[in-house]
Amino acid sequence: MQAAGHGDARHLTASWWLKGTASGEPGAPEAKVEESLETREPEAPLCCARCGHPVTRERHRIPVNSRHEHTRVNPFGIVFHFGCFAQAEGCAVDGPPTAEATWFPGFAWQVAHCAACGAHLGWAFRGDGAFFGLLLDRLTLPS
Repeated sequence: MQAAGHGDARHLTASWWLKGTASGEPGAPEAKVEESLETREPEAPLCCARCGHPVTRERHRIPVNSRHEHTRVNPFGIVFHFGCFAQAEGCAVDGPPTAEATWFPGFAWQVAHCAACGAHLGWAFRGDGAFFGLLLDRLTLPS
């Protein structure tokens, strides 16, 4: 996989290895963020926080393993908080799919980045179905 265009080097290196567990705590920050996201309009676009390019829409939010939001730690100890989306038309996907260190057994992943500016936005997962795991701190509402 090419590293160029996926964000800073720390996230680049770390994004190639996916492994960890969700916190699952009822009062965890991800639970509070999910509650606030549910009040948005279904057609509201979510855009790349770096360049403003539309990436996905609220209506594309989906649960995976019974939750829309997940927090995972990769083998380098870097924590990622992401939401699952059925579609992310504003993402480009790089590299061959790999199941190595996947966070979702039965799913292979590829790096997903902003199709406009190349910022690393998360991962595309494919297995029995497909979805995007997008880093929520790298998405924003349009300005």
